[in-house]
Amino acid sequence: MYIMDALRAYDLVIQSGDRMAGRAVNFGAGKEVDINTLARTVIRLCGKEGDLEPINVAPRPGEVKRLCADISLARTQLNFEPKYDLEKGLSEFIDWFKRYGHEEWTAYAKQMN
Repeated sequence: MYIMDALRAYDLVIQSGDRMAGRAVNFGAGKEVDINTLARTVIRLCGKEGDLEPINVAPRPGEVKRLCADISLARTQLNFEPKYDLEKGLSEFIDWFKRYGHEEWTAYAKQMN
């Protein structure tokens, strides 16, 4: 789930007042995406098709094999629907990182020294 959808989801919970108090609500894209699709999408959006390929290794002990948020309660009670699909969210994040990501790493490197 892209950060803008997450912020909107939390805002919906806050605006719901006591109606959602004490209830567990899942937010997410509501769609399952396998790791190879995710990796290939990132590679393509970064313009590295043909240069990079996903590498698969043996899963770690206890590795989660599948994970998909059931957002039906968020849909019915909060009218939540993700506005960003995988491609749009990754595109915006990659664009942001190309413009500003170096600032995060520079700040981190200064803290570590």
